[in-house]
Amino acid sequence: MAPRHISILLVEDNSHDAVYTERMLRMGGVAQKGELIRVDRLAVALEKLETESFDVVLLDMGLPDSVDLEGLDQVAAQAPMAAIIMLTGHENEEVGLECLRHGAQDFLSKNNLDVDSLRKVIRYALERKHAGGELCQVRNTAETGHGADSPLRANRSRDLCTPMNEIIGLVELLLKSPELSSQNRETVEGVLEHAESLRGVLNHMLDVQKMGDGKL
Repeated sequence: MAPRHISILLVEDNSHDAVYTERMLRMGGVAQKGELIRVDRLAVALEKLETESFDVVLLDMGLPDSVDLEGLDQVAAQAPMAAIIMLTGHENEEVGLECLRHGAQDFLSKNNLDVDSLRKVIRYALERKHAGGELCQVRNTAETGHGADSPLRANRSRDLCTPMNEIIGLVELLLKSPELSSQNRETVEGVLEHAESLRGVLNHMLDVQKMGDGKL
């Protein structure tokens, strides 16, 4: 199922790549006229993000006014509510993982860019961004001790616990793989550490709700 029509900022300096990406977006039903804006420089993108909100930012990694991941860092700081997808000219998994560490929700090689891959990566990036926002709200509520009388927050915590447990289980299985390189193993162990930390926050939220209900 295609995602709803969303607002997209495409930051791409290569005109051929930009035209191709725009065509794939429209063919996939992701963005229609008026919902897709393209700029060719990081500086212009940052100016746009000062005054406009976008659901998704498709950010080229090789912009002429950006070095390495500096552009990603600036976009992530300027548009904290947007899902950021890095577009790269190669298929280096280590580079992609580094993009995720710097705040991107996903990355996509231009060599693999087509209607289906672009539509899927945007949908998953939006889901990750939404889930991340939900978890931040839960964590803030738990840390401040507010909302103990809210069944809605408790239900939300329970709803998030199940997929979090599944993620942890899958990551633990991945760590058992003999084909996992030492460098990738370190990254996956970091993912597991963060996932377990978030699970702890969710469980704490449930305990707070139980105390409010007199069940603990």
